[in-house]
Amino acid sequence: MVKEFFIKGRFEPQLAPFSDSHISDSHISENIKNTEAIKEIPQEITPEVIMNANQNTAVEENLRIYNENRRNPDGGLVLDWSCIDARIIRPLSLESLYYNTIANGGNPEKIQQAVNSPVTKFALVVAHEPGCGGRMAKREQIEKGLLFTQNEGLHRYISDEIDHPSVIQAGVKAKELAKLTSKLVVAMVHNHEEGTRRVLAVFNRNDGGYTSLIDDELFENPALQNTLDDHLIPYLPLEELPEELQLYLDEYENARKALLEAHPNAYIKMKDHNPRIGKIATDLRAAELWIPDLAQPGEIVRFTVPRRKIPRINGDKKTVLHPRDIEIIFEQAEYVMTHSVESREANSGPFKDTDTFLISTPDFALSQEIALRLAQQPFAQPWLSDERNRILVIQNNAGRVRKVAQMHYTFKDKDVVAFEEVSRAVA
Repeated sequence: MVKEFFIKGRFEPQLAPFSDSHISDSHISENIKNTEAIKEIPQEITPEVIMNANQNTAVEENLRIYNENRRNPDGGLVLDWSCIDARIIRPLSLESLYYNTIANGGNPEKIQQAVNSPVTKFALVVAHEPGCGGRMAKREQIEKGLLFTQNEGLHRYISDEIDHPSVIQAGVKAKELAKLTSKLVVAMVHNHEEGTRRVLAVFNRNDGGYTSLIDDELFENPALQNTLDDHLIPYLPLEELPEELQLYLDEYENARKALLEAHPNAYIKMKDHNPRIGKIATDLRAAELWIPDLAQPGEIVRFTVPRRKIPRINGDKKTVLHPRDIEIIFEQAEYVMTHSVESREANSGPFKDTDTFLISTPDFALSQEIALRLAQQPFAQPWLSDERNRILVIQNNAGRVRKVAQMHYTFKDKDVVAFEEVSRAVA
């Protein structure tokens, strides 16, 4: 019976999403206060479009607020580890760091430095529903007995990096992350059709353990995790949560409502997974901060490349990426580009209109290198063969775009034999 999995047997299997009775008008996030008229995304996303989206007073104000939050001595930012899914809205983008992987896959050690940074208040691990494609693929692997038998590309990522096919994936990853920090770590579930969030579990090593709705057996027993349906999983009532988490959820809900009121078509985009843009970036700042006109709800699918910063003799820091981390990004990008080609052929389906990939790092040469390696992937070539599609490489230094170029790749026998810039914009 389901209640065997619950602590003290006192929780219902499903709680309703947040209702207005939980919402306070105490404050609205700075992200929302000065919402301007919504601008349509241009038909073609060029280097000039990216530069114009970044070089304006709205972005300068975003950076000012974000940096003030970052300098908060008590930690002014929340680390949000969520899926790449474009349908997940980010109404608190000026108060958050974002790490994005398909279905919360990967090793929590990749964000250990970020979660333990003085700028980080606490961490969220956020699954989403209904219909996370990564977790659905994991369930298919389990049901067909294909686990660890498919060791290339996207199939390798699903086998090696995603642990569980239910939203328990977030709880398991949150518990692993909690072992690496003394800060609060929260497992949440985001409903991307409504934008609401509910709490699955709370971990706090300072208390000598953790509190959770779900019995420890469920976090340790793969057989249970792989068979329990999402709709049977319980959520913590608001009154059970730590005060700082209640305050966060209150602010989130106010900002969610304001964001969706400002974007009247957002609910349609949140149900139809058809973003214009794919973004591969090393920075944890949200796209809503540095290209707000383009980062409208449902328009960007996001991948984060873990990075290390190595000091140089001159005092600067060099960005270094681990080869396997780049491979993992390409394994995830396969999901988007392959679906995009298939959906465009069928004139319907996810990623049909995804025509632009942004490669954003602090080093222009590094962005070019990642873009070239992406273009060399077998799954990328059918996508790039459509003249409507493009890769833009970006030098992005702490939210300020310094250089953007559109790349063109020439293929022969499925190999890239030449590449060139076809247009460029410089700040």
